[in-house]
Amino acid sequence: MVETLQVEAFLNARNNGPGVTKPSIILADDGNKYFLKGNLGKFGEQLISLDASLAQEAICYKLAKILNVPTPDFAFIEITDEDLSDFPDLRFSTNIVKPGIYLGVKSVDNLLTQELNLILNELSFKVPGAIRRLNNFVSQISNKSDIPKIMYFDFLTANVDRYQNPGNILLHRSNNGKIVLSIDFGYCFFGPYWKSRDYIAGFKKVDLLQKRNFSDKSWLAFSLDVLGANRDLKETLLFKLFDPLIDCKSSANPFNDIYCSTKLLTPSTLATMINSIPDSWFIEGDYQKNLYLQFLLNQVDALPNIFNYLASQNYFTNISGGGLVWEDKNILSQ
Repeated sequence: MVETLQVEAFLNARNNGPGVTKPSIILADDGNKYFLKGNLGKFGEQLISLDASLAQEAICYKLAKILNVPTPDFAFIEITDEDLSDFPDLRFSTNIVKPGIYLGVKSVDNLLTQELNLILNELSFKVPGAIRRLNNFVSQISNKSDIPKIMYFDFLTANVDRYQNPGNILLHRSNNGKIVLSIDFGYCFFGPYWKSRDYIAGFKKVDLLQKRNFSDKSWLAFSLDVLGANRDLKETLLFKLFDPLIDCKSSANPFNDIYCSTKLLTPSTLATMINSIPDSWFIEGDYQKNLYLQFLLNQVDALPNIFNYLASQNYFTNISGGGLVWEDKNILSQ
């Protein structure tokens, strides 16, 4: 039985906001505000079923908590027929057209988003002074050590929407200063579709999750290509933001802590996590769940080689010679 929250009030529509699902802000009966997300995306005037997105969002938010990747909290929100009658904007603004369980991402104050987008756009057009402004912006971030975790997590979960979409991070004010939060995981695992359509042309979802017809070398090249959205990954706007925050000089390997955490993931841990998500969100039930589980375990083994390659090809600016050192330090005591 999945524990759900109820809607107390509809607060704000986000028709002009980012994303195709147009999440709206609701007040839940726990007293918190949430961005409510459905599984229909609006493309022009057409509504398309993002039939894998809710399951994938929940998997990633849960997995991020296990691996200490900074994200907002989330909850399962139950929408009833009465809610759809009392709050018609749920249907017309958020594209939630029937009762059921949906995803709520806890609302946090988002700072400097417009400034960041402006700087990143200036960077892409090589505007004079853009690099200096980016460095000044970066200096405001207090959780710099979390950036390698976010990047490693993106590769772990095949987040094909991160580096082309600056809207998928938040800069949030907390007691510890201004911290980066990772959000929006519906496009992980190579896109938000299971059966309704393919996201990456020429590849079926199930084939990608099983790495069918890929050698290790071709999988590495494919991973970099899809995460960069067919661009050189290090030329994408988000990579340019993250790169100065990844310190490979004073640390033998800034990715090593999350690497050690992923090595602790077991089939049992992942199965328990995935089985805590509403069954209705999985189009093909246990078969789909098992493919996600096996993909994550395979990625755990593949990631050191991928990041060794990134280091060897000078993707990271702040790196000394000798490459990355991977140590399973204290792994048995964690």
